[in-house]
Order: sequence, then structure tokens, then C-alpha cells
Amino acid sequence: MSEFDKILSELYSRTVHSFYKLDGITDNFLEDELNGSDPTGDKIVVLTEEQYLQRLRNMEQVLNLLGNPQNDFKVVHIAGTNGKTSTTMLTASLIKSFGLRCGTFTSPHLKSVCERIEIDGEPIAEIDFIDVYHQIMTAINEFEEQLDFDDSPLSFFEVLTIMMFQYFSNQMVHFAVIETGLGGRYDATNLVKPEVEIITPIAYDHMAILGNNLEEIAMHKAGIIKPGTQVVIADNDKPEITALLTSEAEEIGAKPIVENRNIFVQESEMAVGGQAVTFETTRGVYQEIPLSLFGEHQAHNALVSLAAVEELFSETDVIDEGVVRDAFLGVKVPGRFEQLKKDNLDDITVIVDVAHNPQGAEVLAKTISSRDDFDFTIGVIAMSEDKDVDTYIANIQDSFDYVIATQYNMDRSMSADDLEEVLLDYFETDRVQVVDSVSLALERAKQLGSDYKTKFKDKNPVVIVTGSVYTVGEIY
Repeated sequence: MSEFDKILSELYSRTVHSFYKLDGITDNFLEDELNGSDPTGDKIVVLTEEQYLQRLRNMEQVLNLLGNPQNDFKVVHIAGTNGKTSTTMLTASLIKSFGLRCGTFTSPHLKSVCERIEIDGEPIAEIDFIDVYHQIMTAINEFEEQLDFDDSPLSFFEVLTIMMFQYFSNQMVHFAVIETGLGGRYDATNLVKPEVEIITPIAYDHMAILGNNLEEIAMHKAGIIKPGTQVVIADNDKPEITALLTSEAEEIGAKPIVENRNIFVQESEMAVGGQAVTFETTRGVYQEIPLSLFGEHQAHNALVSLAAVEELFSETDVIDEGVVRDAFLGVKVPGRFEQLKKDNLDDITVIVDVAHNPQGAEVLAKTISSRDDFDFTIGVIAMSEDKDVDTYIANIQDSFDYVIATQYNMDRSMSADDLEEVLLDYFETDRVQVVDSVSLALERAKQLGSDYKTKFKDKNPVVIVTGSVYTVGEIY
């Protein structure tokens, strides 16, 4: 086993803990659900609010021993249900276009844990991962030796967050765009002093942790807002949630910049390789900016990113349009309606999308419907069993001509047979098939696409792999 793999084993063996919930206990949730780590199979321990605040204080003690590396760079902090990673990458691309070194922290990863910690689009190298781990473990070991028997050591995500802070400090980044693991108020990343916060759209997800209504969920996300900062609030399906977030920001003493009140997507049109978007911000209008991401939702993610970066670099004027064009044209967000490279065996388009909750399914459906070049769509779907699978499938049922139920290689995946039962509530029997692994399901889908193309030579069949980050990760 390599030293890198040994370190990963040590990280994944760390204590699992739950997120604070106001009105009950949590079970059947693994650590990867809570904070984006790989599952360990340990039981979840439910924490009180005070216990969770103590975990943040524990992290603060370790960071003090390290000289508080989280204060060595400026931060944009991002919370929300959907769109966090896309917004993180868009924001970082804009900052980088100013000639500044910019780190990003996202979760979960598709293939390697190193993807979570990047600088200027480059993941941390394994050798640097090893070095930073050893650097911070001196302080963590010193701290954990003093813990009482009843106290838990730092978790996987807490250690990884400290590693991120230390690595960005070592590399002397100017900015870091940091995505919360889950929630916000009690998240391990909520020890930064941000210049600007962004709250992306709020939807139902992780209800067993964050609450059973959107108001509770929104208040967890709003916990990242700090006094004296600017917070950009994306539009929400329910105006009362936007109003709640706006009111909370004002009460805290932050300046809210609210989509469809202060900033707007004026127009978005499909273009080669993405779309052309006209943005209106508090500074002015940006006309027909090329964006290398598909989907109406990405235009809105780009809007809040642009508004946040304006707050960083300009008090009154728009950002130079050349900077914005370069940033948005060059941005890449892995696994977000991303077309994979075609291989030599076929000419079938394969798109991957990590949509994993009902709102994500709605967005995926809209994106598919906007593509008039898709003649026959084949869905390869595997989902986590703790998700609202029924509503997810209901939201995408009109998007696929044929679907293959499968499962990814983790215990928390819904079985392919169980997923088939849900699919049959929305699709005719002759439009549904079951394949036991994601890789084999993809091969079957490509064969179906090839058969279709043989029959209809001028048509374009498309395979779309979706349902979970873990589904996409298995074939990425």
C-alpha cells in the first residue's frame, strides 16, 4: 500500500458524527452523506447544538496551534442545496482571470479526494497531500492527546478542511472559494472570515439532518453569513425563502444582493459549446457573454458568481468584459451536464450529470428539453436509497425515451431492482431495463444508441448517466 493510500485509510477510519438537528435523531446516514467523505460504515452519533459548537471550538484550537492558516487568504464562502460546485468554479475562474492565485474546496469528489482541494484548477498533488497531512497531524495529535474519554477525535471532513486551510496558506493563494460540506451554520468550513458569501438555491435535501421544511434548511445555510459582509442570494422557487434569507442577512448586519431584485439574467440563448448570456448587475449590463456550460441554471450560477466578484474588485464599475468573457468561456465543472469524449468503438454521445435530488432532476429535465439536437435519449440511472427517488423520477420522466436502472458500488445505493419498481410507475415496461452495474449499464445504453443510429442514420441518440455523484464517478 502506498503512503498516500495509507493516509486515506487513516482519514476514512476517523470517527463519524452527525449534524445537529433541532427536532429529533438521525439514523441510517453515513458520513459521505453528511460531509462528502467516503463511507466507513460506522454508526452515526447525533449531537446537541452545544456538542456541535464544541467541535468547531476543537477545530479552532488545532488551527491556533498551526498559526491560523485560514486567515492567510481572502475567502468567498458558498452554501446552498444545488449549484454550489458550479458556482464555486465560476467564481474561482473569474478571480483567476484577474491574475490572482485562487484555491477551491468542494465535495464530494468524482474519482480522487485530491479533486476537493485545487489551486487554479489543478488538484493537489498526492505528494503535497502527504506533506500537508503530516504537517497538520502534529498539531492534531497534540490536541487529541488531551481529549477526555467521552470526546471524539476530529472527523474525516474536519481534518480535510484543516488540510485545505494549511495547503492554501503554504501555497500563498490570494483567494479561496470554499464550499460548505453540508448546511452551513455548524459546518467545518464555517471558521473563515469571508469577504463575500453566496447562498445558492435552497431545496429539500438531507432533511434528516437539516430539517423537514425549507425554512429550517435555509437557516442552516444562512449560518455562514457574517456581519459587515456582502451576501449574494440566488433566486428560489419560493419567494418566502428568498425573503427569509434576505431578512436574516440584514439582521446579522450583512448587505444582501438578491437575484431578481438587484441582479438579473436578462437573456440566455444556446450557442456552440454552451450559451450566450446577458447579465444585469448592480454595476451595469454585460452583453452576450459566452458561457461554456449548458443549462439555464448555469446562467443563474454565473450571475451570482459575477455579482460576488464585483463586490471583491469594484465599488462602482462593471468588471472588464474581456475578463468576464475569458473566465466564463474557459470554466469547467466536471460532472455537470458534461459530455465525455467519444471512444473509437462507437460514435454515441455520453453526457454525465450528478443531479441527485428532485430540484436537480428538474434542472436536468429543463436542460435536456432545451437541446433540439437530442433525438433519442437513454438514461442510465443509479441513486442513493435515502433520496426522494420517486419525486426525482417523476421530474425526469418526460426527458428519456428509454431508461436503464442500475446501482453503484456502495451499500447506500438503491438496488437496481428496487429502482426498476419506481421507474415502472412512470415508464412503460418496454422502456425500462435492469443492469446490475453502472459500467455495464453504460455499455448496454451505448449499444441501444448504436442500434438506433443504425436504424435512423440521420438521428442523434444520446446517453445520459445520472442520479448521484457516485454513479458518475464510477464511469468518469
